[in-house]
Amino acid sequence: MVIKEEIERIGHQRKKYEEIYFCSGHPFTHRDVISQLVYRFNSAGKISKLIDVSQLSEEWREYNKHWDDLVEEQWLLKIKNFNDLKSTLQNIESKSVLVIFLFTPIGSKAVIWKIFRKAGFDRGFLSPGGLPIFKDSESTKGLLKLKEHLLHLARIIKCKVKERLDLCIISGDAFLKDNPYLFSNSGSVRVIHSHSFDYEKCRYPEEPSSESRETEETGVLFLDQAFTTHPDRFLNPHGAPITVEGTYDPICQSLTILEKEFGEQMSIASHPKGSRRVTEQLFSKFDVITGDTISKIKQSRLIISSSSTAIQWAVLLYKPLIFIITPELKKTILYKKTKGLSDFLKVDIIDSTDIIYEKSIPDWPSPVKSAYDKYIYDYIKSKMSEEIPVFEKLHKELC
Repeated sequence: MVIKEEIERIGHQRKKYEEIYFCSGHPFTHRDVISQLVYRFNSAGKISKLIDVSQLSEEWREYNKHWDDLVEEQWLLKIKNFNDLKSTLQNIESKSVLVIFLFTPIGSKAVIWKIFRKAGFDRGFLSPGGLPIFKDSESTKGLLKLKEHLLHLARIIKCKVKERLDLCIISGDAFLKDNPYLFSNSGSVRVIHSHSFDYEKCRYPEEPSSESRETEETGVLFLDQAFTTHPDRFLNPHGAPITVEGTYDPICQSLTILEKEFGEQMSIASHPKGSRRVTEQLFSKFDVITGDTISKIKQSRLIISSSSTAIQWAVLLYKPLIFIITPELKKTILYKKTKGLSDFLKVDIIDSTDIIYEKSIPDWPSPVKSAYDKYIYDYIKSKMSEEIPVFEKLHKELC
């Protein structure tokens, strides 16, 4: 395995590319940060395109039925089948090509990586930033069964034998530890350290006015995850049913009680990939906010969630956090994330049953700065990157 020091040293090498492609198993939407990256590369005079390989996997195809606002621009290459992929790559004339994957070469996905390797292109992986992988994290080893460890080890071994990596774009110090299989068969890997897209959205908002807007902090914000309408439930099933009666009803009851006990107005941040209509119906007693979640987090005194990725912004802003769970959610794989985040950030988990039936009200929390700082530099912000947006960093390194 390539040791970290060697990876850091090699990371200073700067190979430039004529064309840069981003390959994903998800359809690209206009609000997608990768679509915006490609748009900026093209605007800067660089040939850059999206490669949508979502039709090459049955699970991806099912998942993709539930998206809207899809990109249809000329810089989108929508692949129909494996022969179409091979033909498309043969038609790319430049020999200075980098393909950046948004998925890892595990299982059937390794076949796609292999096709690009045979085409002679450099292959990279982009970690856009996200929640920690708690199935690999030291903080939750005790939560795993032996079978899960063995299955994960088998995936690593399979990947180690087959594929290598030329370049990796990472944010946060924990990526190398959480994803050793990406480097296990790669030899010399060039690493580009960049901040995450979540950090960029918080640091460089699209609307400058929202950054400068100063208002008094007030109220409590619940980050909804659109459990019943989010497209991800088809690609990554929850492992057990999540229903209105078993999850949303007790959460709403709990939020009503907390609103009264804390003396703070409760608001709901709807999930951008969920159904706004359904969210407003579920939380009809509360003010539902759509869009600009970051500004609402900035304005709120307390954030409540289960395991939403939007907690990244709450952590960046050092906001007090409470995690809420229901008996139904405890039976799902999402609870592992909630428990892992709770341990990592030293944040309490409250059970809706305790609030509703035991009248057990949590104390107003105070952020543990050391835990927040570790999370920020492990998963959101890189100590080794300049204070510039992701596009500027990649353009500087690759073009």
